[in-house]
Amino acid sequence: MDKDKLHNEFLNRYELSVSANPAFHEVVEQIFKAKHVNATTFMKLTSLDPMFYTRLTRANEQFSLRIIVTLCVGLGLGTGILERLLSLMSHSLSPRKRLDCLYRFVVEHSDEMSIQECNDFLKSEGVKSKDLLGSQTRE
Repeated sequence: MDKDKLHNEFLNRYELSVSANPAFHEVVEQIFKAKHVNATTFMKLTSLDPMFYTRLTRANEQFSLRIIVTLCVGLGLGTGILERLLSLMSHSLSPRKRLDCLYRFVVEHSDEMSIQECNDFLKSEGVKSKDLLGSQTRE
C-alpha cells in the first residue's frame, strides 16, 4: 500500500476517533450547559474556587482525583459520569484503596449530601484535610 494512501487513511480514522470521543473540557462544558451551571452556581454547589470553573473548560488542563470527585458530588453527577471524567484524565478509583472507596461512596450519595456534609463524613472516616472536597485553605 502506498504511503500517502496509508497516511490519509490514518488521518480519516484519527479525525473520526477525535470527533467520537470528546475531550475532558468538552464533556465538562456539556455538563455545565445541561445543568445550567454558571460560575456562581458552580461555586455554591462545589465549594471550589472560581478559577476552577474556567480551568475545567479549558483544553490541556490536568485535575486531581479530588477535584473531579468534588465536581461530581457538587453537581450530583453519579458514578457513571465520575468514571467517564476520571478516564479522560487517566485516573481511576481502586477498589483496594480506602480513600477511593470513600470517594465513590460520597459520589453515590451526592444527591443526599452537600459538599460540607460529605466532608464531615470523610473526616469522621479519618480522611486527611488535604483530601477533603472543595477548595483547600492554606493553614
